[in-house]
Amino acid sequence: MRGDISYVTPNPAALALNSALKAAAMAETLRSFLETTPSVAPSGEQGMQYRNDCLTSLYDFFEHSMISVTMSFQSLELFANAIIGRRAKGNVRAKHRKLERDFAPSEAERALSTEEKLSQVIPKLMNVRNPSGTSVWNALKDLQKARDSAVHLKSLDMYTNYESMDLQTLFFVFLNEDIRQYPGKALTVINHFYAQAQPRWLAAANEISQRDRVIGS
Repeated sequence: MRGDISYVTPNPAALALNSALKAAAMAETLRSFLETTPSVAPSGEQGMQYRNDCLTSLYDFFEHSMISVTMSFQSLELFANAIIGRRAKGNVRAKHRKLERDFAPSEAERALSTEEKLSQVIPKLMNVRNPSGTSVWNALKDLQKARDSAVHLKSLDMYTNYESMDLQTLFFVFLNEDIRQYPGKALTVINHFYAQAQPRWLAAANEISQRDRVIGS
């Protein structure tokens, strides 16, 4: 009969960040394998398309990009819940659905949005200024928009046609932006709450992010 198994519990936000950083690095590596060839639209307009023999790399690129986006945002949710769980010794007060009231910590984790937690609850628990209205908040909103697009993918994002090529569909955004920006935005938000000493997991994530950008530049 097998005995009890134990292990050191990992930091969930660190796991999500690490997954996002790995996926972003892989996406940018795959980008170098993507090659285009001239094409002609049904209208007769000249254009470019990705070569058929690159499609495996292209789809892998999209896959890792979606993982990076979703896990980057997930790291913020996990970070916020961990802080509430560890630091809230009683009810926390927040405005939710236009009503300000007290929430038990476990209820706050379930009911409040990530935005509400990071703007109303976490700043008080960590004695840090509210990031709303700052560049940190812009990073959060950008990341949230990308995450929502990836999780709630619309039909327009699923097809490529010449009529929609000027639209900012998810896959075209991925192809025209550095995927490493997504975990970078998550780090921007979390770093805001650790203006002084950083925990080891966050310092390690920052180091990996900076290293990957140097290697990729």
